[in-house]
Amino acid sequence: RVVRYELLPLDELRPAGRPRVDVLASLSGIFRDSFANVVELLDDLFEEAAQADEPPERNYVRKHALELAGRGCERPAARLFSNPAGDYGS
Repeated sequence: RVVRYELLPLDELRPAGRPRVDVLASLSGIFRDSFANVVELLDDLFEEAAQADEPPERNYVRKHALELAGRGCERPAARLFSNPAGDYGS
C-alpha cells in the first residue's frame, strides 16, 4: 500500500540535467474510487511540485501552474481528471 510520495530534488533526476516534466492523467471512475488514497497522494505531489522553489525552465509543472494561475485558473496544479464521483461512464 502506498502511504507517501517524495518529490526528488532536481539534481537527483536522471539523466543529469533532466527537467521535471509535466503530465496529465485522465482516470477511470473505477481507478479513482478504488485507489482514492493514491489519487489524493498524487494530487498532493503535483501541488508540491508546482510550489517547489525551482526554476520554471527546469520544472514544467511549476511553469505551467504559474501560467494557469496568471490566467485566473482556480486549481493551477491540478493534473488528475476523472468523471464526477459515482459516475463510471467513459
